[in-house]
Amino acid sequence: MRVKIKKPRTKTKNSTPTSWPAAYRWAAVGTLVAYSAVGDKFNVAKAQDIPRRPQSEKSSQSSLPVRRYSIPAGILESVLVSFAETSGLSIKTAEDDILAVRSPGVSGLYTADQALAKLLAGTSLSYKFTSASTVLIDLKRLATSVDVTTNVDALAASSPKFSQPVLETPQTITAVPQAVMQQQGVTTLRDALRNVAGISLAAGEGGAQGDNLTIRGFTARNDLFIDGMRDFGSYYRDPFNTEEVEVLQGPSSVSFGRGSTGGVVNQATKTAGLTRFISGDMDLGTDLTRRGTFDINQPLHLFGKRAAFRLNVMADEGHVAGRDVAENRRFRHCALPRLWAGYHQSFQLELLPSKCR
Repeated sequence: MRVKIKKPRTKTKNSTPTSWPAAYRWAAVGTLVAYSAVGDKFNVAKAQDIPRRPQSEKSSQSSLPVRRYSIPAGILESVLVSFAETSGLSIKTAEDDILAVRSPGVSGLYTADQALAKLLAGTSLSYKFTSASTVLIDLKRLATSVDVTTNVDALAASSPKFSQPVLETPQTITAVPQAVMQQQGVTTLRDALRNVAGISLAAGEGGAQGDNLTIRGFTARNDLFIDGMRDFGSYYRDPFNTEEVEVLQGPSSVSFGRGSTGGVVNQATKTAGLTRFISGDMDLGTDLTRRGTFDINQPLHLFGKRAAFRLNVMADEGHVAGRDVAENRRFRHCALPRLWAGYHQSFQLELLPSKCR
């Protein structure tokens, strides 16, 4: 009996297996599943991290191609026709008069946005894209605004000779309120009057001392008033007790009983109020400059619900720059007792006359 024995086949280096083992196949399937699950999330996360332009920054003109423009200078009526033919955009104007404005033209390779900026350079016009293919040209608009507040009844309150507010008074009137004087650090009447056009400040020409000024070319050194009463005397006035400085330009003899052709300067003094407050300022500077002001307002309930007292004190002392001997000194105080009668604050009855020393 013959027995045939099969010898096992030996693998060589170049031989390759016809199939993977089961463990390899399961590992490959698991890798594919993990990559499919994690890979998609990774791509989505990366896509979210990509910076995007805000929606407001996206404009239709940014995607317009660069074109070659050769438009000579001229009026917009002809310039915009050439620009519309080259760019393919529709141009509209807010007003027909805009077409008569002269444009410097444009020449070179630009986008529509850049070409429009060149065409409107040096003019008072602006443009905006109302759609992807429409441009509107209009006048430039100022984005800033100025709020103006004033007390039109200040003159009528400081002088009973004016029964109407400033807006209804047929005269050129300029008022410098206390807020402006505080912001500027005004310490003399001359400094406050520098805010008024038509006033020239003299420096003692002709031997005149004190506040020497002219209004519209006419001397007004004798046309200074306090609450409608003449403020005579050649001295330098301090606005520490002044609520408002009013300049009335033009003949004022009808209102003040006298006055030159140029006009008058009326100083509206501070009045007592029904609100209690205490305030003060202290200024220090070179050449031993020292200045202090004190303002106190106190209601007097012992005399009724509408009585009040106000006291203003000022002391100013300092040397003169460049002079060893000269110096300035001013010391004054004003007591302002007031009593309001009735329920309308515009009617005032003084207990005692206002005193300043």
